[in-house]
Amino acid sequence: MATLPRHIPAASLTDVRWANGGGTTREIIADAGPDGLWPWRLSLALCAMPGPFSKFPGIDRLFMLAAGQIVLTGEMAFPPVITADDPALAFPGETPIFDTPKDGPALALNLMTRRGVAHATMARHTGGALLSPATFLFATAPVRVEIGDEAYDLALHDTLLVGDADIRTDGPCVWARITQGQAG
Repeated sequence: MATLPRHIPAASLTDVRWANGGGTTREIIADAGPDGLWPWRLSLALCAMPGPFSKFPGIDRLFMLAAGQIVLTGEMAFPPVITADDPALAFPGETPIFDTPKDGPALALNLMTRRGVAHATMARHTGGALLSPATFLFATAPVRVEIGDEAYDLALHDTLLVGDADIRTDGPCVWARITQGQAG
């Protein structure tokens, strides 16, 4: 992995069309392991029309909207409508799920971890000191991030990979912590 902190501007990401044609994904980062497989992957998906989620056997997913609203249906119970204010939803990657954007496209942050290899937590942060260690921050609005004596200005949907440090933001963002090994 590159030297930290590492700023990944949203404008630098490339859209990749889904096989089902229902949207696009922009991979933010995939932490490739020594075997070439990623223990974890972070991406931003534009859900433009109704359709099934891709299945990822052996992967645990955290799904959080960055913009819009969506209805998820499948073998799990979901809230009636998921919004960009809701917490992350966790589910196994092999679970059949169907999405229906509500009132236009929805933009979703997807954090996937290989089960038994890595584990993640992801939550919204309203600003101020971050009390939990973070692997990355994702800007849900333009935000200034201070890490020690350094400051980083993130535009909407930019990502900042961080190490263990004292972190402070002047506004909202999503933070996640990824650890190697089993949950617990």
